[in-house]
Amino acid sequence: MKTLEYLSLLIEEYYVELFILESIVVWLLFPTFQYIFLVIAALSLSMVISLFFRALVKSQRPAEAMKRKYLTHSKLGKRSFPSEHAAISFSFVGLFLNSYILIPLLLFALFVSYSRLYVKAHYLKDVVAGALIGFLSGLLISHVSYIMLLV
Repeated sequence: MKTLEYLSLLIEEYYVELFILESIVVWLLFPTFQYIFLVIAALSLSMVISLFFRALVKSQRPAEAMKRKYLTHSKLGKRSFPSEHAAISFSFVGLFLNSYILIPLLLFALFVSYSRLYVKAHYLKDVVAGALIGFLSGLLISHVSYIMLLV
C-alpha cells in the first residue's frame, strides 16, 4: 500500500510535469505539427469545459466535507467537480483511441484518476465526469481533424 500512496502523492505533486512529459512522449512518437496541435486543442477544450462546470457546480472536496486532512501537501482549490486531472489524462485517450499507444495512455489515465480518489481530492462522480469530459474532448478533436483532412 505504501507504493500506491507514494505514486499517488507523486502524481499530486508533479502533475503538470507528468502531463508535459506525456505530451513530449506523444510528440516523440508522432513528430508532426498536426499532432502537437491536436494535443493542445484537446487539452484546451477539456480544460475549458471542466472550468465551466467547476464554476457552475460548486461542490466541496471530500476531505473538506468530512473535516479530514488531505493526503497531500499541495494547495488544492475549493471546488471538486469535475476532476481536471482526469479530464486532461483522458483527453489523450480520446485523441489516440485508434492508436497503438492507447493501452499505456489508458493505464496512465486510470492511475491518475485513482490517485485523485486516493488523496481524497475528489469524489468518484468528479473523476468519472472529468474522465468523460476529457475522453469526449479528445474524441471530438480527433474526429474534427479527420473530417478536415477529408475536405
